[in-house]
Amino acid sequence: MYQKRTVLFIVLSLILASLFVKNINCEETADIYLVYDASTNKTIGEYQSEYEAYLAYDQNADQYDNLVLCRNLAVEEMEYGYVVLKGKQEYRSTIYNINRTIDGGNGLEAVYLKSRLGSAYFTISGETGYLDKTLVELVPYEKLSSSASYYMVQEGMLYHLINTAVSTPYHDCQLLLGKAPQGLADGDYLSYDGHYFYQDFYLMSDDYRKNSHQNAINSEPYYNYYQYLPFASSSNYSAQDINSFIEDTLNIDRRMDSYRDASKDGANDVVNVSELYDMGDCFKTVEQADGNNALMLFATAIVDSSYGKNLNAFKNHSLYQGIAYDDENERSNGYQSVADSIANFSHYYVSTTFDNYLKPGYSGTNFGNLVSGFSSGYNGDPYYGEKLVAQYYEFDSRMGFRDLNKEKIAIVSADRLIVYSNPECSDYHYSLKNIHDFGFIVLEEEEKAYKVKLTQSLNFGISYPEGYILKSDVDYLIGEGHQGDKQYAITFDYDGGLVNGEGNCSYLIREGQLPSSSVPNKEGYEFIGFDKEVEIATCDAAYQAKYLKIDEIRLSSDSIIVIEDDIIDLSRAFLEVVDENMATRTIPINSDMVSIDNDEAVISYCGLYIKTPLVIRENADTEEMMASFLEDPSSLSVNEVYDLISKRKDFSFQDIRLMDDYLYQLSDDNYHIYDNEYDISVSGLASSIAKTDDNIFKNCIYLRTREPRWLDDELIRYILDDYFFDYQFAIDISLYCNYEKAEVIAPLIYSVKVAGGKDYQYAVYHFEKGRIEKCYTQWSNGYVHFMSDKTGIFAIMARKSLQEYDFADSYENINAYNNGFDNHRFIRHVLAFSALYFTLLLNFVFYYQMVRKEEKQWKDCRKSLQAVDIVQEERLKS
Repeated sequence: MYQKRTVLFIVLSLILASLFVKNINCEETADIYLVYDASTNKTIGEYQSEYEAYLAYDQNADQYDNLVLCRNLAVEEMEYGYVVLKGKQEYRSTIYNINRTIDGGNGLEAVYLKSRLGSAYFTISGETGYLDKTLVELVPYEKLSSSASYYMVQEGMLYHLINTAVSTPYHDCQLLLGKAPQGLADGDYLSYDGHYFYQDFYLMSDDYRKNSHQNAINSEPYYNYYQYLPFASSSNYSAQDINSFIEDTLNIDRRMDSYRDASKDGANDVVNVSELYDMGDCFKTVEQADGNNALMLFATAIVDSSYGKNLNAFKNHSLYQGIAYDDENERSNGYQSVADSIANFSHYYVSTTFDNYLKPGYSGTNFGNLVSGFSSGYNGDPYYGEKLVAQYYEFDSRMGFRDLNKEKIAIVSADRLIVYSNPECSDYHYSLKNIHDFGFIVLEEEEKAYKVKLTQSLNFGISYPEGYILKSDVDYLIGEGHQGDKQYAITFDYDGGLVNGEGNCSYLIREGQLPSSSVPNKEGYEFIGFDKEVEIATCDAAYQAKYLKIDEIRLSSDSIIVIEDDIIDLSRAFLEVVDENMATRTIPINSDMVSIDNDEAVISYCGLYIKTPLVIRENADTEEMMASFLEDPSSLSVNEVYDLISKRKDFSFQDIRLMDDYLYQLSDDNYHIYDNEYDISVSGLASSIAKTDDNIFKNCIYLRTREPRWLDDELIRYILDDYFFDYQFAIDISLYCNYEKAEVIAPLIYSVKVAGGKDYQYAVYHFEKGRIEKCYTQWSNGYVHFMSDKTGIFAIMARKSLQEYDFADSYENINAYNNGFDNHRFIRHVLAFSALYFTLLLNFVFYYQMVRKEEKQWKDCRKSLQAVDIVQEERLKS
């Protein structure tokens, strides 16, 4: 009995203890709820229970402009605000009732609509959806209004300024979309569908919640022509026009032969090279073969591949993000050529997959936005469609507006749209459900219907090139249209060669357009043109390919092919080609010509192959060493720091400044910047300049600046004329170590004074041997800071921005005001003074000797004269 009581007592004690501990833990982790008005920052009350907090929120909501309820400082509920997106996230579309992906890295914020069952509802880029509230951040309007994306009308043009990070106070993406919609005066506007514009966030949010637009500035919705033009259209520009834009406007004059991205912008630092070079014929050939607009394919390539300069374009020959492979070999090894990526993207992605109206989730064939068109399911970027529009508009505006409004487009939104096969609308091709802002090209207008151009879906061999939709189903018409153009049959016979696997190509082309064909491949032969000049279409025409037989290819004697970190370097690789006429010429090797086979490079040209050994370089992983140094610089020895510098490739501004300052403090070397008008300062002289150890004095590193020669300056101005920035000035920087040109072994940071204001953006380019290299650039109110591992000529570029950048000025580690003692200059001055002293002394001695000699000669002369006088006197006496 005693034992039972003891056990019962222990059990009761444990239960009471657990309850006591539970109460303590509950007290320690108790939630605190705060209700406040974001418009005035007035606190309504603090609460311990969720029920009391929500009760206070509901009772006071009508009395304040923007009431907010927080739980442990995290917003749980609010009247007006934003849903801040974090990277790529999955959400549920309430429009299509399917799961989709949105990329917050390309669009910071969405408009908050409501919270329900742990989910936050939002709208952005025309789409409405919801996702788990714990995966996002809810921010009241007043706290993010200055950083949120907005539209601007300036001088009648519409811009979209987009922010992609909460930490940045400025909008890092600025898109020019074309002429502003009617009714919008110059000023700032809000819109999260791109159709209706507001100047009051509260009114916009209210409209979105009611699915209304009654408070919008514009009564009629705005539909950008380029944004709703279907892929199944044709451009009025020729292949030569595309190549001209690439060469003359983008200043691209060759293919990439190596890849480096020290500027950290996702593109090759050498800006006058690109895989887009000379691809105009490929874009137009694909347009004529698949019926997909060449300029829309071109604009997509520009956005996806950073103007043909990103690593995917160089390494995998791909200009697109979309998967468009013909076989598994391409999927694992990349495309055989850049031309293949254009053809495959058009054929296997756009025409077979994206344009397939039988596919679930089909949402139209225009650029569109997040709710409709190509960009709705491509990569999750909410403003991807507008980025494509900005590129199409840039091309069209610079080349003469030959595409703008040239088609009439019907905009349709419907729960169910029937596409009929006849103008009487008595029979139909197919029907589409739940469509939003579809664009159809209008070919003809009938009594009760529009004859429209349909998609070019190649899936299952199904394609309806034309159809009819009821006029009553059409919401809006944009564009002008040009019915009745004559068409002519054009044929290219490749005479044994192949283009995209075909031996010939035939298509219809509108009158006045220039036919195009990609370069055919014929084994053992080089394509040299067609049997006659390709001319603007005025009648049916046929062309036959001509070739030159290639007898031999060989690597030039001084060529090497380097591969480093799995990236090939062809900057010193050249091929000698011998043709049937025994003529030999040297051409640069591009990435299309090279494949890797173990430790060898296989080079192909016109069906001939040679092999050559690779020079393989590997860089050690330095992340741990860099992290250790940043945490505690003394954790690494000086030699280890220099070893880190020699191995590391990816430096930040902070890395260089810290390593340079650390080595500078331990160094006996002197650094000198001569006075100059640019007020230049430098970080990295201690860490990035190769020193000499055999000098009896301390190393002295000198930086000198001068203006470029007149011819250099004129050339720079000419080359940079179309880089979307305005030329400011150029500076020629020289570095010397102990009277000799210094060897730069790691990046330096240069800081140069500029005269622009807070509303300027800057870019800096380096010029060397025909290569124009973009520098990693930052700027403050009065200075531009740029990183480079080179000296020579740098061009400082600027452009007026739509916003202000208020960054405090700063100097780099070394400037003209903190120079050390210049012992080399002191020695030079001592030597110069000594030389001058001895020169003066020698001159004095020489002068003294000359005077003494002259005096002696004069005395001798006087003696002689005296002797003559004596003789004459004696003669007179006698």
